[in-house]
Amino acid sequence: MNEDTVDIRDVYLARVVNGKVFAEIGGLWGATQERVSVAHHLGAIQVTMIDILPPLNRWWKAFEQRMAELKIDKYSTLSGDIVTMPCGPFDVTHSSGILYHLPSPMEYLTALRRITLEYCILTSASVPRKVENEYGILDLSGGKVLYVPIMSDEEKRIYGKFYSGDDGAVVFGANNQDRFSRTNYVPWWWILTGEAIASMCRSAGWEVVEMSENWGGRAHTFLLKNTGRFDGVTVG
Repeated sequence: MNEDTVDIRDVYLARVVNGKVFAEIGGLWGATQERVSVAHHLGAIQVTMIDILPPLNRWWKAFEQRMAELKIDKYSTLSGDIVTMPCGPFDVTHSSGILYHLPSPMEYLTALRRITLEYCILTSASVPRKVENEYGILDLSGGKVLYVPIMSDEEKRIYGKFYSGDDGAVVFGANNQDRFSRTNYVPWWWILTGEAIASMCRSAGWEVVEMSENWGGRAHTFLLKNTGRFDGVTVG
């Protein structure tokens, strides 16, 4: 297989999901990028899709159709927010494209850890420590992050160019106007480096087993292990 076609998320899943109970959180939108089917084919003994979208949302139907096309008939679905909804626990979880859409990412990382017994594969949009183009320089070295609601127009132009180039891809909140409110998960709330995300994961009690930069430096994927400890205190 051409290395360029290998998805690091699947590489990490293959290492930890065989014979395990698996759940994907937030993989519903678009249906085709879900990892429930991948986990199933890699030997997971039970698979679940969890998403905040309501049960009658069209993407649930699209997901069901995809499972039928892939001849997967044994799976579960849950509609709700893992931060507030009792669920799990699961041996292995997967979350991609969620973290930077949340006003409180640490709350989410802690909730992920609560429902995960062993490993989580986490992917988030990210930015290098330094981005420089014709619009200026973004320097996020030393653990700096950008809070999108108060980014300057210059910072938005620099990041918009880095993320989408000249193809006009929309980064809601950064290069497209959007409403920031506690329950609106459409806009990007944070611009984070891989270094900052890794530190946040450790603060939430995860061990960062491995991390990989991908998508031309615009994303990071992490293989996280639940250490069973938080701030040096063993938890149940």
